[in-house]
Order: sequence, then structure tokens, then C-alpha cells
Amino acid sequence: MSSSETDGPNIHIEQHHLEAGVTGVLVEGDVYNLYLHGEKPQRPKAERRELHYRDLGLSAGTGRLGRNAPVSRLLVARYAVVPFDHRMELLDEMDAWVEEDVPVSVRLITGPGGMGKTRLAQHWTARWRERGWQAGFAAGALAPERAAELAAASRAVVVVDYAETREGLGELLRHAAMHFTDPRGEQAQQLRVLLLARNAGDWCAGLRDLGSEVRDLLDDATEHELAPVVVGEEAREGEFFRAAAAFAERLNRDAPQTAPPLEDPRFERTLYLHMAGLASVLGLSMAAGELVNELLDHEAAFWLKRAEMERADAVDRRRFKADVRQGLAAVTLWGGVEREDAAEALLSEVAPTWSKKVGQVLRGVHPGEGWLGALEPDLLGEGLVVRVLSDPMTPSGFLDKVMQRADGAALVQAFTVLGRVELEHPEKGRRWLAEALEMDLARRAVAALEAAKAVGERQADPGIGRVLAVVLERDGTDAIAVALEPGLPDAQRTLSLRGVGAWVLLRLANSPADGPVRARRFNNLSVCLSSLGRRDEALTAMQSAVALYRDLTRADPDTFQPDLALSLTNLGTMLIQTGRREQAVSAMEESVALYRGLARARGDQHLPDLASSLTNLGTMLSEVGRRRGALAAAQESVGLYRALDRACPDMFRFDLATSLTNLGIRLAESGHLRGAQAVMQEAVELYQGLARVNSDAFLPYVASSLTNLGQALSESGRVKEALATTAEAVALYRRLAHAHPDTYTPILATSLTNQGLQLVSAGLGEEALAAIGEAVDLKRPLARANPEVFGPDLARSLGALGRAQLSLGDTTGAAASFREGVESIWPLFERLPGAFAGLTGALLEDHGGLADAGNARQWLTERRQRFQMLLRRGS
Repeated sequence: MSSSETDGPNIHIEQHHLEAGVTGVLVEGDVYNLYLHGEKPQRPKAERRELHYRDLGLSAGTGRLGRNAPVSRLLVARYAVVPFDHRMELLDEMDAWVEEDVPVSVRLITGPGGMGKTRLAQHWTARWRERGWQAGFAAGALAPERAAELAAASRAVVVVDYAETREGLGELLRHAAMHFTDPRGEQAQQLRVLLLARNAGDWCAGLRDLGSEVRDLLDDATEHELAPVVVGEEAREGEFFRAAAAFAERLNRDAPQTAPPLEDPRFERTLYLHMAGLASVLGLSMAAGELVNELLDHEAAFWLKRAEMERADAVDRRRFKADVRQGLAAVTLWGGVEREDAAEALLSEVAPTWSKKVGQVLRGVHPGEGWLGALEPDLLGEGLVVRVLSDPMTPSGFLDKVMQRADGAALVQAFTVLGRVELEHPEKGRRWLAEALEMDLARRAVAALEAAKAVGERQADPGIGRVLAVVLERDGTDAIAVALEPGLPDAQRTLSLRGVGAWVLLRLANSPADGPVRARRFNNLSVCLSSLGRRDEALTAMQSAVALYRDLTRADPDTFQPDLALSLTNLGTMLIQTGRREQAVSAMEESVALYRGLARARGDQHLPDLASSLTNLGTMLSEVGRRRGALAAAQESVGLYRALDRACPDMFRFDLATSLTNLGIRLAESGHLRGAQAVMQEAVELYQGLARVNSDAFLPYVASSLTNLGQALSESGRVKEALATTAEAVALYRRLAHAHPDTYTPILATSLTNQGLQLVSAGLGEEALAAIGEAVDLKRPLARANPEVFGPDLARSLGALGRAQLSLGDTTGAAASFREGVESIWPLFERLPGAFAGLTGALLEDHGGLADAGNARQWLTERRQRFQMLLRRGS
């Protein structure tokens, strides 16, 4: 049997990096990087600011719990009823972070509600206060003056809890970034900003759009996702008993002697174990699925006592408890109510029967920082919202009344709570989100978008973004699209809001506007559509953008030539994605020529643009069989990016990683396997570092670089390492494809094919057959729908399937697979023999030794003759 040629069944995943110095948008479907048109950001000069050492008014994040407080308060982090006794290694790591020799640094700690983020920060900041630092929580909105004050502090640790929804966080980071590049010798500042959030998704990505200095600060930041602190049955039981003992002492009750079953996944969260401990002391059910409602019912009894209604008749008691639940759920949706008059107005709408008494009870039980506070901890608050919205006693229109009364910040918070509820209760959550939007889409769409950015997670697919997209498709207007456009997140850094972005930009694409605005919208629309797998529409939009930029460049070349070059780069990518390879090369060659001229005329400003266009040109030249030119372009690109990275550390790290990936592929195609392996390993390490800061943006790159490294290791004979690396890539792509099948299914199939070939090499035929069979099943419908794009991929996978079948002795199945592979690639080979000769020839040769007499042999002879004739004609 033949060994595969470089474009045969062994497969690499390309990374095209297309940039023009402006914000970029990743298109994971083909692992291409497309870029949005916009103003080229200028790096502002760091301002000199006087440092100060006065009291910052930071909160310790703790409080004193009154004797008559409701038992739900025992679970609230700030009262620290259960002593902190975990994560000592992380605390030491955070101490080392404070002691680093840099003036300003940011760290992000993420984890679901109830994982212990706030308690960790409380304990840690107390340690630094003991060492003479100002350390604690920044409460409330971060107004510009307050943000500037905090950013200029020294020997300070500032904690921002609920960072994903904290108003003014961008101002704080903007001011802090001004000190980021100041040497310690000039100003002895030591400021550490610790952000606590449920995720590092769309909200975090949006911070990077605040300017180059904030991006630099965040590029240097460390993210730590909290893992479960108690792992295993014994550890869970230990934490349960520890919490129960603390609650029993506080309530002067007996502590439990036995633990309930704790295998439910929800008990990975410390708060669930603490709720179970409290329930055991109170004599309530400790089942994970019942804990929230058990504690809410216990809370309701406390409300009756506060209202002196224990002796009222049953109807009044039941109605009163329902009104308190509805009132507290409304307040929780708002995130608390600041003013008495606003609270009275809200309660009169949602709890009209007992509104005055409800207000008195809530004021006494949950005063909060303003007039009324939300129910805490968040798990109970969100559970209460679910309980009320699901309760038949809740009047119809309840949710709409809550939304009608909400101001801008409260409206965003209400959608944020509903978005979090949807993660736990998808069907109900999406119904409630749709109801809230449909009643007043014009007023609520922007708030829902802001909430979606806060809720958006890196590895999940929050329904709030999809619900918003569906409602916009049905009921949206031009005015709503105009209102949403400024807040759209960069599609490179979001998975959950691309549908919203596509709707907005489609709606506005043909709206009356100046030429530059229309051209920018068409470009960005194309990028968004491509990220959704709508490649033909994306190509049409990009062709419109290029045509508009050509007209603009003819009228004003100095202003618009860079935009034309960028749109040509993106057009090349769109053409590749739709199978028009030769046209793609022409567009990219024109783009490179424009950037060379710009780099000569304007110096360093356009060197990054030239480097990225060379990366893409190299890949496209390879795809049409011009491999010598492809390798030269890739080497020139890496040389430029290395120089740029040395001059501006971290700013060009992503670009360097992408160019190294493509250089590795070009080296592998040319037979330089050792060199390919070295640069691919370097690329993996760079991407992993970037993903630690922003996984939503860079996880697909980690997966693709692992795929390529695994292939290089396999081709070098390092089979065990190759299998482990490729299995890691497949696992990442499964997660991505589950959430976004249109975008990631083709790449999952490619990764499965690579895995199968490596398993064949390792002698694991059954495992190989399963992996490659899955890949073929994924690729067949793709190739039927778009043979120009996915025909070669299917052919490669069928060739791999044939090899797996041969390894198990199934010659009949192998012959059928090789023949199907030849047929799937043949129409493209007829048109571009130079590009597809390697793959087609490998499949024909593999089939050759298996052809039986009769039709199969005749078919093979005819194909071989035609193959040779086309090669001679092409040469």
C-alpha cells in the first residue's frame, strides 16, 4: 500500500490569520480569522498620575449577623458562619502574584455560583490587611472619579465581585492600564485588581475593546477557574459535617451524626454542601433537588412570624406568603431597590393585596445596601425566581410588570438573572426570556444584549443570546438594529451572540448611510455570517464590501487603500470557504501587493498587515499546489511576526502563534518533519497561554494546534505522544461542536480522521474504525450540500476509512471506501489537477491492489489513464 502524500489522508487544520490592525473575528468553521473594519486604534501615551496612600474605603466583605436574622443569611458569604479552610495552594499562588515586581496586575477568578469565590477573596484580603496593605472589596458602581482613585492607589488589593455586571469596571481598568507600563523605579506602585465572576465570556471579551493599553493589561492577566474544592465522597461528607456543626452552634441545636447521600453533581459546589448541612440542622430534606425549595419554605415561615400573621386564617397566610415571594422575586430580579418610593411602586404592582405589609417585612428581613435587597445567596434568589414564575398562584403578567417598572440598570439585571436561570432550567428559562422580550422589544432589546454578554460563557451556549436572535428575527425593526449595533460584541470573542450580530448587520446592510459606513457593515456582516456557517451569503456580502471600497479608494486612495486591502484579504478567505481557490489566490496576491506598498510608504504601521496577509497567501498557494511559494510566504510571515513580538511583547503573540502553525504545516508538506514539529509545539504553548486569559476566543485555536502537533508527532513516529495529543484535540472539538454544530462539526470530523489514522498506525484497528466511521458519517451530508468545500475532506476521510478496514482484514470494505473517495474528489481533480493530484493519486494507488476482475478493474484502468493525461496537461 502507498504511504500518504502530504495532501493525502493525513490531515492538518489550517489557520488563516487575516488582520488589518483592527478588531478581529474568528471563523472557526474553517479555522480562518476574519477581521472587522473599524477605526484603527491608536496606542495612547500613558498618563502620569500621582499615587496616593490615603484610605480607599474598601470593604472587608464581611458583616455581623443579628440574632433574629433569617436562616438564609447563615449561607451568605459575608457573614462567614462556616470558617474558611480550603484552597491553601491557591492562596499561596495569589500571595506570590501580589509580590511580583510589576506596578499593576489583574487576576480573574471564575466559577459557578456557590463555588466559594467570595469567601476565598474575603479570607485572602484579610491576610493582606494584616500585612499593612489596603485590601478589600470595592462596593457599588465604579464612577469615573472612584475608578481613578482606586487605580492610583499603592500597596492595595482591590476586589471587584460580580465583575461581569459591575458598572464602571471598564473605567477602573482603563485608569489602571495607564500605570501598567510604568517602570517600578519611577513610581513605586503596587496595585492588584482581583475580579470575581461566574465566567470569562462575552463581558470579559468586551473589555478588550477599550483600547490597546487595556488589552495589554488583560493579556498579562491570569485567569483561574475554581475547581470543586471537595472531591470524592469522604471529602464531601467532611465538608457537610463541618458546615452542619457551625450552623448547629449558631442556632443552638444538635449537629447531625450521619450524612445524606452526596453523589449528586450539584454537591460539587461548596454552597450546596452547606445548604445540606443547614437543612440537616433544621430537620429539612437534604436531597440536592429539593434543598432550594425546602429552605425557601422555611424562609416563608419566618416571614409570617415577622408579620405577626401566624394566627391569621389559612387563606390569608397562603396569600401573604405568595405576595412576599412575588415581592422578593421582583426585588431579586432588579438586584435590589435603592429608594423607598421605587420599592413601594414595584410592590404595589406585583403584590397588591398585602403590598404595605410585604414592604415592611422585606425591609426588616432583606434591607440590602439600598432600601430593599435581593435574596441571597444567589442560588436561593434564582431559585425563588423560578418558584414564583412557575407558581400557578402568580398572576399572569407578573414578569412584564417587573420589567415595566425597571430602569436601565435594573432591566439589565433582570435579564441577567433570567439568563442564569436558563442555564439551569433551559426550557422554562427560554420561555420566560421570550415573554419578557416580546412584550416590549424596542425598550428591552439593548438590556437583553448587555445581559447576554454578562451571562455568555466560554464553553456553554447560553440560551439568552439565541432567544434574543429568534425574537429579533420575528419582531425586530430598523430602529432596534441601530440601537443594538454599538453594543455588538466582537464575534471572534463570542460564541453565543453571533446570531444577534448577523440579524443586526443584515438589517442595516442596505439602510441609507455614507459609503464608508455601508462598506464597513457589509464587511462585518460577511464575517458574522461566515462564523455561523452561512458561507454563500458571507461571500456575497464581502463582494459588496470590496466593490464599495474600490470606489472609495479611487476617490481617496490615502484614506481607503488599507480598507480595500483588508476587504480583499477577507474576500480571499470567503472564496476559499466556498471552494473558489484560484480566485482566492488572486484576491490575496492583490492584498499582499497593496500591503507591501503601504509598508514601504508608511513604515511600521502596516508591517503587521503585511505579515498576516503573507500567512494567508502561503496557505492559499498550498491549496492550489504551489508549495514552494507557500513555504516562502510562511517563512517571511514568521520572520516579520518574530520581529514585531520582540518589539512589542504580547501584542503580537496570537499572530506569531498563527503564523507558526501555518509554517509548521508548510514544512510538513515539504517533508521537514522535525522542523514542523518544533514550530507546532511552540504554537500550542502560545495558544494555551492565550486561552488561559480568554478561553472563549482561543480555545478553538488550542484545539486546532493540538491536532496539527499530534499529526506531526505521528509522522515522526512518536505514536504514544501523538495519540494523547490528538485525543485532547478531539475532546475540545466535541464540546465546541455540541454547542455550535454548523461551525465546528467539519473540524471535529477532520480531527476524528487524524485520530483514526494514528490509531491504525498504533495497531488499534477497532478504535480507528470507530473514529473514522464517525468522521465519514459527519462529512457525507456536508459534502452533499457543498461538494466544492467538503468533497476533499470526505475523500481524505474515506481514504482513512479504507486503511482502517484493511488493518482489520476487510478488503471488500476497503476497496469500496477507496473508490468512493476517488469519486468524491474527481470533479475537483478534473478542474485543478495540480492541487488534488496527491490525494487522488494516493486513493487510486490504495485501490489498485484491491481491484477485482470486471467492472472494478476496468474502472480503475480508465481512472488511472485519465489521471496521467490530466497531470501531463497540467504540467
